[in-house]
Amino acid sequence: MTVLAEFYVFGKEADPNYLPWIVGSVIAGILALRILAGKWDRKRIAVELEESGCKLVSATWSPFGKGSFGEDNSRTYEVTYLNPEGETIYATVKTSLFTGVFWFGDGSPSRFAARTQTTVPSPPIAAEDEGCDCGKCGFFVQASYKHCPNCGTRRP
Repeated sequence: MTVLAEFYVFGKEADPNYLPWIVGSVIAGILALRILAGKWDRKRIAVELEESGCKLVSATWSPFGKGSFGEDNSRTYEVTYLNPEGETIYATVKTSLFTGVFWFGDGSPSRFAARTQTTVPSPPIAAEDEGCDCGKCGFFVQASYKHCPNCGTRRP
């Protein structure tokens, strides 16, 4: 039998009969990494949605979706989620291990984050209470307050 090539593994000549096992192991390792990357991506997307008060319904890998060309290390997903009011939102997301989550168009859940934050209501204004407008945000601050309840700036 004629040997067309010699294969070396860890500096020693390897038996050509082991080549299918080596190639199979490399392919299995690549597939395992891809599966783990998909799980990590979905977790990253879910965490970002939960921070905005939204809930992930589904995240489907879209290898040929919008924005999938031109970047080697990122993956594109078609995402369905519920906003804090319970409405279903469809969005396209690009993510990778080191770049975070990028939302295309107006599908970003960050627009709901402001709605879920609560502001401290100011107490009712008494007729004899003198106050002034905050110099930073314009919010009316009562005389009994030392700081603006809206932005926290110290009252003059």
